[in-house]
Amino acid sequence: MRNLRPIFRIVLIVIALMSGILSLAREVLQITNPAKYQEKSLFYACLYIAFMVAMVLLWWEERCAKIKAETALNDTKPRLGLRPNGLEGPKAWAESRDPVAFTIQHLSGRVPTSIRFDPVPSKFGRFSLQFDSLSFALLPQPEGIGFDVIETGAPPLSAKDRETTRSGRKEMLVLFLNASPENLTYLDYPLVAHFLDGTQLQSQAFRLRFEMDRYRFSEDTTAAD
Repeated sequence: MRNLRPIFRIVLIVIALMSGILSLAREVLQITNPAKYQEKSLFYACLYIAFMVAMVLLWWEERCAKIKAETALNDTKPRLGLRPNGLEGPKAWAESRDPVAFTIQHLSGRVPTSIRFDPVPSKFGRFSLQFDSLSFALLPQPEGIGFDVIETGAPPLSAKDRETTRSGRKEMLVLFLNASPENLTYLDYPLVAHFLDGTQLQSQAFRLRFEMDRYRFSEDTTAAD
């Protein structure tokens, strides 16, 4: 029965047009030029027009319904936001123990869980920027996501080692940034987050950009196309 609904809609639209505006059009044409517009041929011409209009209207209604459904679906998918909150300028970096904090939050849709991040390699591959996993994301973390800069080939740090080396994290981050080609205006690093949307594994791409002229991480983390 459901498959017959489009047919019923077409029939109703055709009837409405044939008994409405097209009926009036037939009367006017036959009055103004009855020799040219024969009743039978004019009727079939109007019927064809009504059918085509009904098909276009039905297609448009289905398209709008599809767009609405897709929009509603996308609105419920988890969407994360990543923002570097940091200082600007070499002097500010030199004077601060933690010149930048990376915060992540849940922007819209269902709450994502089991969030993890792919390691971010330096330009020459000598170092790797690795962010801590998160159980879920709701509000931004004031202190930022934990991260480490690991030299390629070095063993993973234990919890005790991480606490010991925390004071040198800024220096390792500077080494990560300096391990890049010279004379670049900015340094772009792709960052991919993986998380669970219910039981479905999803991914979202970000871009970390370090502006060399201002010596800071850009707040815009939109992934490049």
